Amino acid sequence: MCCQKSLIYLLFLLLSNFFSFYLTQADEFHHAAAPTYQKLLTYYKPKILLGLTATPERMDGKSVLEYFDHRIAAEIRLPEAIDRKLLCPFQYFGITDTADLESIRWSRGGYDRRELSNLYTMERLVAERRANQIIQSTVKYVTDMDDVKGLGFCVSIEHANFMAEYFNEKGIMSISLTGNIPFEFCRLLPH
Repeated sequence: MCCQKSLIYLLFLLLSNFFSFYLTQADEFHHAAAPTYQKLLTYYKPKILLGLTATPERMDGKSVLEYFDHRIAAEIRLPEAIDRKLLCPFQYFGITDTADLESIRWSRGGYDRRELSNLYTMERLVAERRANQIIQSTVKYVTDMDDVKGLGFCVSIEHANFMAEYFNEKGIMSISLTGNIPFEFCRLLPH
């Protein structure tokens, strides 16, 4: 997958030398103030720039509207999206991570994913303690575990596999859903 992304990026760079882009679509556009986005936005001058974000209000107060002449072409907020049944209602719970991250290298604005994944999967005592804490916190916040449909974000495929296996061992039906799963399998998942 990594090589595939690298080849796509290389192709993108090669093609950019032959023609200018008419349309540029940028997801997670709230990151537009970041230096990496700035390089792309100043280099490419598309006739149409489509910026997508679920969080247009940045914590640092910087606006992304300047890229669009301070106009929003279309906007839908979370409550309206739920009312229109474009999204399902949800509750969001953040659980404190008690794992000691002191030894994990910090680079490029985040923890080293491989080291973090190893901590959360390979260091069995830490991984199991952390998974137990997640289960205990979930039980604390929900009234009936049999009614819960949850989504957990993991740092790697290995981490997702570990969490699904651990939850299943503890009687919580779980799957690790990644980009590696064949499309046909996704059709079999409960809706």
